[in-house]
Amino acid sequence: MTAASRPQARRPVRSAYYAAGSLLTTLLAWEAVVRLGNVSDQVVPPVSDVIRVMVDDAGILIEATLETLQGIALGYGAAVVVSLALATAIVAWRPFENTVYPILVATQAIPKIAIAPLLAVWFGFGMSSKVVLVFLICFFPIVVDTVIGLKSLKADTVYLARSMGASRYKIFLRLRFVNALPDIFGGVKVAAVFAVSAAVIAEYITLAGGMGSLLVRANAELDTERAFAIVGYLTIVGIVIFYAIELLEARLVSWHVSRRSAAA
Repeated sequence: MTAASRPQARRPVRSAYYAAGSLLTTLLAWEAVVRLGNVSDQVVPPVSDVIRVMVDDAGILIEATLETLQGIALGYGAAVVVSLALATAIVAWRPFENTVYPILVATQAIPKIAIAPLLAVWFGFGMSSKVVLVFLICFFPIVVDTVIGLKSLKADTVYLARSMGASRYKIFLRLRFVNALPDIFGGVKVAAVFAVSAAVIAEYITLAGGMGSLLVRANAELDTERAFAIVGYLTIVGIVIFYAIELLEARLVSWHVSRRSAAA
């Protein structure tokens, strides 16, 4: 390893130290405030008790987490595929943009939590309604950011590519799509965080299994330790999904100015 590459290799390690230190400080502050402030366990339990429940009930919580992840994967995956296709059609065909885009915007004004019970009636109290709700909440941010990215390619670049004989397909795939990747990943990361919340909301309302159902039961029994443990597992899931996409983005969009400035 060269001397110049050593600082770059140490950056992820330093970032991990900072993140771990910040998390540890927050947890210690939480424990101290609850213990020293004599806060009731039914209001906010000590973090040590929450961690104990996360370990003792790991079997049940992991099983429920996997069920929730199934709905997230199906709904989120469908949202990514459909959003990219819709955004491509919107950018490529102006009549489609003028017709469909306003409808998409109008549908997003509808509170999804308000129609969640209707989704249960239409699609059943099971996985289907969960997948549909995750899809509905996730697809719009991806569509918007993808459209912005696809439209951001400079006209001069397109004219230059055409003058060199590049086809419309090659211009889209090798220039327009690549140039839009940072915006696409922005929408995908935002939607990934929404996906976890959407799946839990669906389970919470329809009692379709998973972490949402466990959360309803814990709240009904005033078991705040288990409720916080469930939230802890969901937080871990959201963080893992987000940073998995972040890692993929770092590999595919290393050329972008945001990545170069971070490396500098």
